[in-house]
Amino acid sequence: MQAESESAQGAATAQEVRPVVAPEPAAAEKVTLPSDHETYVTAIKERRVLQFNYGGHVRVCEPHSYGVGSSGEPILHVYQTAGSSGSKPPPGWRTFTITGISDLVLTQRKFKGPRADYSDQKPELSPTWAELASAD
Repeated sequence: MQAESESAQGAATAQEVRPVVAPEPAAAEKVTLPSDHETYVTAIKERRVLQFNYGGHVRVCEPHSYGVGSSGEPILHVYQTAGSSGSKPPPGWRTFTITGISDLVLTQRKFKGPRADYSDQKPELSPTWAELASAD
């Protein structure tokens, strides 16, 4: 009986000291912040219009959210007000992969805030680095 008790205690002790392995960090936690990170955050925080080149087209946009998309890459979700596009002419909602953006300019022009249909259009981000509050 005593041997059983000691054996049970030994098993409990062995379980208590078993090393715990931390889970692998999520893909979003491994993402390096883009070089223009602060520009995107400032644009959203101060509601300033951005201008940039993407896919060979100049875009003039009102940034609404910025973070890591479901693909694991940093993205910028905007309402494009002017410029051009290879898919459909502005205005309209667009989501851009940050790595495809070049010639980024933080303009002095401001916009009023989130578009009325923003909450219906926004992508899932994790983490979200900057976002306008929904218009609701």
